[in-house]
Amino acid sequence: AVLINITPIFAAGAVLMTTDVLLLFFWAAALYCAFRELEKSSAKGAKSPAWWYAAGAVIGVGFLCKYTIVLLLPCILLYLIFSKDDRIWLKRKEPYIAALISLVIVTPVIYWNISHGQVTIKHTMGQVHAGDGGITLSGPLEFIASQFGIITPFFFAAIVYGIWSCAKAGFKDGAAGRGRRLAFFASAPVFAFFVAATFRGKVHANSAIASYVAAYPALAAAFESLYERRVDRRG
Repeated sequence: AVLINITPIFAAGAVLMTTDVLLLFFWAAALYCAFRELEKSSAKGAKSPAWWYAAGAVIGVGFLCKYTIVLLLPCILLYLIFSKDDRIWLKRKEPYIAALISLVIVTPVIYWNISHGQVTIKHTMGQVHAGDGGITLSGPLEFIASQFGIITPFFFAAIVYGIWSCAKAGFKDGAAGRGRRLAFFASAPVFAFFVAATFRGKVHANSAIASYVAAYPALAAAFESLYERRVDRRG
C-alpha cells in the first residue's frame, strides 16, 4: 500500500478523476474474487461457484468503465491452463457462466456500438493499433521509457524482479504458489500485450496500468521471500 501511494501515476490517480481509477478498482476486485474462489475450493474441496459469479459480475461492470478490463479474462484462462492444481475448473461450467455474466452486463455497450458504427470499439482498437500495417522498432523502447516516468526506474526494475521471482516460485510451489502464479498471469501477459502493440505505433504510457495491480503484490512477495532467505542463512 505504501509503495503504491508513493508511485507517481497512482499518486496522481488519487486526485485526478480518470477512467483508470475505476479500471484499477474493478480489476483488483475481480482478482480478489477469483483468488477467493480458488483458495476456498482448494481448502475445503468444494466447488462453490459464488466467487466465480462475483468475479464475472465485477468484470462486466468494470467493462462499462474501461474496456481494458476484458484482458483479465484471458489472463485468468492462462492461469487455469498452466496451473495443475486448478486446471479442473476448465472442465467445469462455473468459470464459463461467469464469463457469460460479464457478457450480459456489457450487452448495452455492445448494442450501442452496433447501433453507432462501433465508434468506441474502433477507437479502442486504434489505441493499440489493431490492424495497422508496418513495424516500428523504436516503439517498445519509448514505451518502456514512459514507464520510467509514471512509476520511476527503481520501481520498474523492482517489479520486473518481483514478477520473475513470483513466476519462478509460483510454478515450483504447486498449490502453495497459487497467489504468486495468479499475480504473474494477471500482470505479465497484460504488459506484454501492450509492448507488442508498440511495434505497430505509439501506445500511451498509462495503457498497461492494470498490469501493476498484481505486480505490486508480486514485488512485495518477492522481497519478503528474499528477506526470509537472508534471515535463514544468518540463522
